Amino acid sequence: MTVDRGSYRFALDSSTGFFGALARGDRVLWSGVLSPAGRRAEAEALPNLLEVLEQCGCTLGEVRRWTVGVGPGSFTGLRAGIALVLGICRGTGAWVRGLSSSLALARRVAATARTGARIGVLHDARRAQIIVTVFRVTGPGTVEEIEPPAVRTVNEVADAIRSWDGAITPHFSRIEPLLPEAAAGTCSSVDGVDPRWFLAAPIPPWSPDAAERLRSCTPIYVRPAVFVGPTRPRSGV
Repeated sequence: MTVDRGSYRFALDSSTGFFGALARGDRVLWSGVLSPAGRRAEAEALPNLLEVLEQCGCTLGEVRRWTVGVGPGSFTGLRAGIALVLGICRGTGAWVRGLSSSLALARRVAATARTGARIGVLHDARRAQIIVTVFRVTGPGTVEEIEPPAVRTVNEVADAIRSWDGAITPHFSRIEPLLPEAAAGTCSSVDGVDPRWFLAAPIPPWSPDAAERLRSCTPIYVRPAVFVGPTRPRSGV
C-alpha cells in the first residue's frame, strides 16, 4: 500500500483511558479524550471516534495508518484499544503498528530537554510498587529506551530518580504519596497518554514488514495479567 503525505493518520492510546489524535501530513487536526477511564470506556470509544472523524471531514477508510499504544497500563483498556484498532485495519486494509505508551510520555518531555538527558516514565503498579521505563534523549523530541519497563520498589525509584534529568507520570495522585517529597517534586504530572506524540515529527519509523507491525501490537505486560490461579474444574462438570 502506498501512503502519501496527504493521507490521514490516527493514533490511539487506551492505557489510561481512551485518548486519540488525528493528523494529515504534518498537521494535527484533532486530539483529545475519546472516552475517559471507566466502565463504559470501551463502549463509548468507537462511536466517539466516528464522530471525531466526521467532524474533521474524514471517514474510517481514509485513515491509512493507525498507531496504537501498547502499554504499560490498564490490562482491560489496552486489550480493548488494540482490538478496536486491529478490527478497523482488518476492515479497511490500513497499516497498523503498536508503540510503547511510555514512548509518547518520554517524547513529551524530550521536546524541551537537552540531548543526552535521562527521562523516567512512571506508572502505578499497585501494591506500593511503580513501573519504571527509562529513556535517553537522542535529539529534539526523539528518545531511545535504555531501561525496559520493570516493576520497582518505592525505595528503588526514590534512589533512581536522582540520576534522571526528568520524570513524568499519568498516575501522579497515586504515586506522589509513595515517594519522598523531594523525589515527587521532580516528577511532572499529566492527565493521560497524549497520542499526538506518536504523530509528531520526527515520526518514529514504520517497519515495511506487515508481520513485524502486527507483532508490535502485542500489549506490554510487566507482570502477569492474572494474579490468582485458575480454579480447578469440579469433577463431573
